[in-house]
Amino acid sequence: MACRDQRFVKYHGQFSKCKAHEAQPGCGYRGITCCDAFWGWGEKLEYFTGKPWDLPCNCGLSGCEEKPQDQGQDVSRVCCAHNTGGTSRCDRRIRPESVPEVNTPEDSESLTSTALADLGSSYRNVTAFWQTCRLNRQLRFSDRTVDELIFACHRLATRYLLLKQNFDALGQWCRFAHHELRRGASGQNPGLFPPTWPSAATLPVRDAETGVLEEIRKDHLWKRPHDVAQLQFLGETVRHLRQKAQEMQMLGLDSPRGIPYPGNRASFVPDLRLADIFRAGALESVQDLPQQDFVVVDRVLRPQVAVQLQTWLAQATIWHSPKDGGILQASLLDGLNGEGLIELIKAFEASKQVQSVLQKRHGAKLVLDDMWAWKYDLAWINPSLPIQADSWSGSGPDVLAVVSFKETGAADGWRFARGSEKHFIPRRQNQLVLWTAWKGGWSLSMAQDMDVRYEDRPVDLFLGFRKSLGHKVYPGLTAHTSTRWPAAAKAG
Repeated sequence: MACRDQRFVKYHGQFSKCKAHEAQPGCGYRGITCCDAFWGWGEKLEYFTGKPWDLPCNCGLSGCEEKPQDQGQDVSRVCCAHNTGGTSRCDRRIRPESVPEVNTPEDSESLTSTALADLGSSYRNVTAFWQTCRLNRQLRFSDRTVDELIFACHRLATRYLLLKQNFDALGQWCRFAHHELRRGASGQNPGLFPPTWPSAATLPVRDAETGVLEEIRKDHLWKRPHDVAQLQFLGETVRHLRQKAQEMQMLGLDSPRGIPYPGNRASFVPDLRLADIFRAGALESVQDLPQQDFVVVDRVLRPQVAVQLQTWLAQATIWHSPKDGGILQASLLDGLNGEGLIELIKAFEASKQVQSVLQKRHGAKLVLDDMWAWKYDLAWINPSLPIQADSWSGSGPDVLAVVSFKETGAADGWRFARGSEKHFIPRRQNQLVLWTAWKGGWSLSMAQDMDVRYEDRPVDLFLGFRKSLGHKVYPGLTAHTSTRWPAAAKAG
């Protein structure tokens, strides 16, 4: 019905909304429907006159009927078949409590949708995008919990904005996703969610690529002390986190499988605002360096910026993914997206010296594909951690940049061996290592069995760049995009 179309109601006003008549629902033939609005072309009479559309959904064709479900079958689906016999066709049963107040356009999750275009525009309204995405998920998908709903919309928005390389919009959306949506889910802003959906005090953060929730597993044995230490560190100034630290200490690892790990929450993500990221003249020498596999720049960030970033990385509860060798990873779409980090990305992108060197080396513009950070537990770290090109799904990045915080020993550093060629780069505080032609095969050597304060644990911030395919509308489109994202997300 057009009177349930989101754009129709937005134009005519809330009074024009309607509900289905009793005689409208029913089984029908696929492709023949008289109660749906197809981008405003379905029922011109209603659009032009305002007269409610009252034809039944099956257009009066009564050749199909609902078939009873066999015992044990999925009750969330309904099956229809021709009344003269034949194979049944089953589809998702619409739950009355999940039906949205209006219908969103069917292309809401395509890259050409109006909702995404508005999100990436200069007059973007993140709340409007969220409402459209929420209504669309209610209407056409089977999300049953608030965190599933948030994850689906967050992944759609962030992937689109990375394709557009729109980092201003990316930062604004991420702040909304990690702050307002979590406030709304806990009841502080109930208008953001359907009233019948369950709330969550602090929403779990899912893996940005797979959507998998962390469970309590044996490999969290070493992660829990980190989370407790971080909460204790924060509890010195943030009172409500003291109790959370005590609860984490009492956590039993024999809890039933399937319970989300309570340490993986964006409970505290402070604001981070930076200006004039790089030390004056730090990157000017890059352009004059010979064409080699790596570039090292010491004291790359302004001292106060380095301190701010280091403090933020210690405070933000965004360290969700345990890796081998006592490493915790934070990723771009799972909280590593404070406003200051977005400014850091933009500063790299805007550096003419860096872009000039990379473009000469690769013959194409390079765009940011991903950003992540590693935090090292020196009581567990392996003496040599391989960083191979096959550590990624698909090919590795074309260029890898690493900014280091907190050095621990003179023997720490990056090692590379290829045939008779060997290199060692000492790892230093506030240092940039830029692999201009990333081939993998490097390893990280770190000190072991060192007892350091929580806030002094070393951290490396990685930025991965790939060659753009030169798409005019989606400059962030690379050959790697299709290996990360579903076929439905391909740019047209």
